[in-house]
Amino acid sequence: MQRTRQSQLLFFSLMTGLTSGFPYLLTSDTLKIWMSLSNISLVYVGLASLINLPYTLRFLWAPVIDSIGSYRKAYGIVSIFLCAFTLFTLSLCQIDKQPLLSALTASFTAFFGASSSVALESQWLLSMTTDERQACIGMNNFGFRLSLIITGALSIVLADWISWKVTYQVMSALMILQGMYFIYCPIALDQQSHQPIQHCMSNLLSLINRLINQKQTLLFIISYKITDGFVLNMLSIFMLKALHISPTNIAIIHKVVGLSMSLCGAFFATWYIKRYQLTHSLKVFALFQSGTIILLACIAYYPPDNLAYVVVIIATETFSNGCLSIAIMSYVLNLINPEYAATEYALYTTLSSLSRYIIGPFTGILITYTSWSQYFVCASLIGLTSVWLLTQAQQADREIGLTNSPD
Repeated sequence: MQRTRQSQLLFFSLMTGLTSGFPYLLTSDTLKIWMSLSNISLVYVGLASLINLPYTLRFLWAPVIDSIGSYRKAYGIVSIFLCAFTLFTLSLCQIDKQPLLSALTASFTAFFGASSSVALESQWLLSMTTDERQACIGMNNFGFRLSLIITGALSIVLADWISWKVTYQVMSALMILQGMYFIYCPIALDQQSHQPIQHCMSNLLSLINRLINQKQTLLFIISYKITDGFVLNMLSIFMLKALHISPTNIAIIHKVVGLSMSLCGAFFATWYIKRYQLTHSLKVFALFQSGTIILLACIAYYPPDNLAYVVVIIATETFSNGCLSIAIMSYVLNLINPEYAATEYALYTTLSSLSRYIIGPFTGILITYTSWSQYFVCASLIGLTSVWLLTQAQQADREIGLTNSPD
């Protein structure tokens, strides 16, 4: 019986990650490719970056989801079906003739996708015990990255083979299947009582105030994946401009090698954190990530003739990135109060990805005035600040007597 529950919980974790990430690329990168191939003005393509803003701002309406208690699952399922409906509607839009209508439809898709992810992830958090957490985090991350493969590379290939209209209809059908799974999901979820919306909003404000007062913890959460802003935003351009790798090889390295090694890193981090202390793991993975970025600086300074060297270094860097993703998620989940799981999960995950959006716009300016090797050395050194901030956050927690901070 216990083995059956563990299997069901792991599959539930995978499906939660898959569903949470499924609409994301369909309203961002994949949609932009469709718009570009439809000869849409680059102005509209650039503005399409705002479509996924609900994923960043979802903590604003997460208190509403917390207030409905055990109905969070139902809210998530309804959001999945609405997301599938808007995806189907998007497929019917003439994107070249109706760019604004298409963007509005995609915005609704992003809103329902962000809402379903908050509702389902908060229920997922409540479904597992502390001992089950690390294995569940690994499977959840695997599901999320699997969704990126399906809605990214696979959907682009499918659109090239048939059409964008049919591709988005297929993705809509897959969303419906995911919704059906959650309707009949065998995992028994804790029944939580409803809470007044005022209490949930008050908790959000008090959490923000608490984080402002605990500046070290706030800065650590924001900065831990700051290297993403440097590396992920410019890696393709680096390979294309500095290493002169063909677009086809870049796609293979990114989609096949990159995602595969990122998954390997996620599963390794799951094992490592379970075996060693979380705080120790956070520091080790941050140092490892900074080291792999130095390797990028090395190939920028001495470009190798053999593509295999580049592949190995990119694989190592994406492996370390997978480790970082699991580590910061584990840290964040330890901070969440189950009573307000949706609100706190939405806020913490927004903060943990914030640095990528802050740094991203400035990377092009930085590389314009430096060399690629200097750029990556700078990124590596900045990444090390998270280790110092974690030490400061631990010290501050001990001084004020916090007992619920991660070990």
